[in-house]
Amino acid sequence: MSHQNKTIVLYNGQSQYGVLRYFIQDLAASFQQLGFEVKIIDLLASSWIAELERVLKEKDVFFFFSMNAMGIDIKVGDQSLYDHLNIPLFAFLVDHPMYHINRLNQGVKNLIVSTVDQTHLSFLRTFLNGVYSKVFIPHGSSYHEVSVSSKTIEERKIDILFVGTFTNPYRCNEEV
Repeated sequence: MSHQNKTIVLYNGQSQYGVLRYFIQDLAASFQQLGFEVKIIDLLASSWIAELERVLKEKDVFFFFSMNAMGIDIKVGDQSLYDHLNIPLFAFLVDHPMYHINRLNQGVKNLIVSTVDQTHLSFLRTFLNGVYSKVFIPHGSSYHEVSVSSKTIEERKIDILFVGTFTNPYRCNEEV
């Protein structure tokens, strides 16, 4: 399958642990394997506006993609860039939508918002009545194997490493 004339624009931005930048790299590689041209716009770079303008002038953009709706607030005058161009923004939420209410309330109509949990989708449908599309897409993982450590057990200085969260585990399964 070839989509040689179609370009997907992926937005890179800041996240708490930086992991979303890795997701964007993996997604770029996957879209390229499907035959799309991919352009990554790094919203942390000082030149991102010029780069986005260049891409819009030179490429046939199929859709924009962002993690946690980064870049949703880009406008042409008073109108959303995505509504102005009639090109969708796919906002893949990895966090609960309540953390992105300000972004999701930008009034963008040409928007697809996905959630990684069915209860998050219910929250969107109940509390955010935007006219955009709302879909459930569960989490995935990196395609590439990640090497955790090259040290043997005997060489490691930490016997047990517990990776946790600040969230109360008894509240994780509560309904929204």
